[in-house]
Amino acid sequence: MYKWADQTYLMHSYRQMFAPDNDQLPAEFPSTREINIQIAKWERLLEERGHSIVVTVKVPARGLKQLKAKKLTKKQLRDEGRLTAQCMQHGRNVQDLIIETLRQYMNAQLAKEGRKITRQSFAQFRRKFEAAMLEYRRGFFKYACEQKFFEKSEKQALLRLASPLKQLNAI
Repeated sequence: MYKWADQTYLMHSYRQMFAPDNDQLPAEFPSTREINIQIAKWERLLEERGHSIVVTVKVPARGLKQLKAKKLTKKQLRDEGRLTAQCMQHGRNVQDLIIETLRQYMNAQLAKEGRKITRQSFAQFRRKFEAAMLEYRRGFFKYACEQKFFEKSEKQALLRLASPLKQLNAI
């Protein structure tokens, strides 16, 4: 469950960062079309995995009998594992594509000055970039785990449910 949430957060972060209408990217930044296509594919995989999480939640055997549900078969469990691995692998592919695009951009910028990027300097940049992403993810999940976040979410959901009910009462 945590891996799915983490991958979903990363996917949304990258989608916002490289959105076609994002005006914060420099004008000379390489085309992000392929990145956006791969992010959309990753999103579909995560969505499919998200729907299947509901099926794989562990329910006690007595609860299964009460729900008149059957246990997952070995084939279903194998398919779940395959889907999870495919989703994680595609996430790594998207991250590699983003790193390669950033490398191309940095090479182009330094070429204007007549310099080249060294492996060591790009490795330092990559570590800083990945550390910043990790810090943002930690901050998000730390905030999400606080009780106040869930209380606000519940209140907002209840308010959204209450407004149509008030409209019905007015009729």
